Amino acid sequence: ASKKSNEDISLEEKAQSWNLVLVVTLLGVCIFSTYLLLTMGTHFRWVRYLPESVVTIVLGVMAGSVLTLSGQTLANLVTFDPQTFFILMLPPIIFESGYSLHKGDFF
Repeated sequence: ASKKSNEDISLEEKAQSWNLVLVVTLLGVCIFSTYLLLTMGTHFRWVRYLPESVVTIVLGVMAGSVLTLSGQTLANLVTFDPQTFFILMLPPIIFESGYSLHKGDFF
């Protein structure tokens, strides 16, 4: 078995920290943009009819376009662990969906 050198480990740690910075930054931009969309709805009538998810989709398209134009791929920048999704991210999504259901539909 080949052992990794300290330089390889250091490069992996740098890549992982940049992955974390990228994901947190995109998440923050999505949240802030959604907030702006909701507050602009009081000033512009056409904004009221846009769903909040439009902001996230548009930002995803823009981020993907920037990556494509720079010659990078998302697989090189961000790693995704399915176990992390199922353990940490999916339960709050299911809980929020169940919590927002109207009782009148069931009883």
